[in-house]
Amino acid sequence: MFGALFLALKSLKHKHRIRLTSNFNYPFVTIVVPSYNESTTIIRAIKGIKNLNYPKDKIEVFFIDDSTDETFEIIKQETKDMNNAILIKNEKRLGKAYALNFAYKNGHGDYIVVFDADNKAHPDCLLHLLTSFDSSDIWATQGRYDVENMSLLTKLIDVEYAVWQTLEEPIYTFLHGYNYCIRRDVLDKIGLWREDILSEDTELTIRIYKNGGRVRYVPEARVELLEPTTLSGITKQRMRWLYGGYLSYKDNNEDDEHAVLKILAPPETYFPRDGRVMAFLSYLTKSTVIPGLGVALLFTLIAYFSEMLWQLPLLLLIVGYIDVILCLKRFDKFHLLPVLLLLPFYGLYEIVLVGIVKYKKRIKWEKVEKT
Repeated sequence: MFGALFLALKSLKHKHRIRLTSNFNYPFVTIVVPSYNESTTIIRAIKGIKNLNYPKDKIEVFFIDDSTDETFEIIKQETKDMNNAILIKNEKRLGKAYALNFAYKNGHGDYIVVFDADNKAHPDCLLHLLTSFDSSDIWATQGRYDVENMSLLTKLIDVEYAVWQTLEEPIYTFLHGYNYCIRRDVLDKIGLWREDILSEDTELTIRIYKNGGRVRYVPEARVELLEPTTLSGITKQRMRWLYGGYLSYKDNNEDDEHAVLKILAPPETYFPRDGRVMAFLSYLTKSTVIPGLGVALLFTLIAYFSEMLWQLPLLLLIVGYIDVILCLKRFDKFHLLPVLLLLPFYGLYEIVLVGIVKYKKRIKWEKVEKT
């Protein structure tokens, strides 16, 4: 909790600022939007891409669809005025990693940008992603993600994302499967997205760090995304993330008999060479602040009604809330303050998910509805 307090205060002091230069040379970019039964959300992604502040002759957009519903018909209708759109319809579900690899092999961009079918990009999103490659060791850039608030549950998720993006992203950045950009020559060097794994984005991030590259977090590169509106949907999504992360670490540590622990903390070798202690602190605090609120609340109540010293867990609970409020401040999300009372219970729910995943033998990809 106190480590998170340090990182949260640090993030307020050092905000990222990206300024576009007048002589910026616009590189050619391949954008890829994979989709599977996204008829209720795909229009958002298309509108966001159409409104990007970037020369249209410097963009090609691959819409690669595996759907069994009318998603592809909607894509065809909505992209009639897009001369730079390439539409691909697969007869069976081939998966997201396949779509990304297809765009890499058939596209011409020096950079590959990934948007999800439910992401609505801010007009300046692409510019910010591209202008952040200011050194040769930056191999990929990850943008910011905000949740469109529709329910109490999605508001809690938005708080969670604010915590993630304050405590971890600026120091130790993962690719999150959407709103990110990677250099083509990096993929030439370390290989493409793996089609045989549950979390192709996590696995690719691991290979970037293992090969000496860095991923930069760019909070100005914004998308608004949709999240599952039911607890069962969130459960399916998070179990997939956790299990996919575990498999990614395990596959890159075949000789490590304790690889199961990588679900909670990545091995030291994946941390950036500079600031390794800070990177570990950021990863650890991101993973524990919200669950820690739940634990602190339980111990405060237990200690209060017993002879135990109850001031310490109460202090941690208060510090944890301060951490979260500072994270909301970082992203101007004070409108989410009313949901903070429920955050400890959401934290306990996250702990239960980790426990389930640890003892689950196999977790498959399942479609989660977002409307």
